[in-house]
Amino acid sequence: MTNKLQQYLQIKEKKEQLQVEIDRIEQSESFKEDLKFFKELEDLIELHGKTKIEVAELLNPTPTQKAIASFTKAPRKARAERHYKNPHTGEEVITAGGNHTVLKQWRKDHPEVDLKDWIVQ
Repeated sequence: MTNKLQQYLQIKEKKEQLQVEIDRIEQSESFKEDLKFFKELEDLIELHGKTKIEVAELLNPTPTQKAIASFTKAPRKARAERHYKNPHTGEEVITAGGNHTVLKQWRKDHPEVDLKDWIVQ
């Protein structure tokens, strides 16, 4: 059998399985009730000239916390302050980030030293 023919037969078998599943769902009473409700709701929306979005906003005027959270970013955790002390000059610097001008100058003056070694606390 060719590859295309084999693929065709597999897809056709899947289609038949899906059709059986669709038929089973359509026969269930809960599906029939849900479908009836859905059609009546769509007719009501159309009768009053509204859209599904407008109806949803009427039913839920305030957004849920989950919806709000999806549109807002959580605040960034504050960085811990570090205390540096230059052993050559005794100068101290307190900073939360490593992009401090004095630290930059110390790195420039002492390229062989790792400034993490100068952390006091």
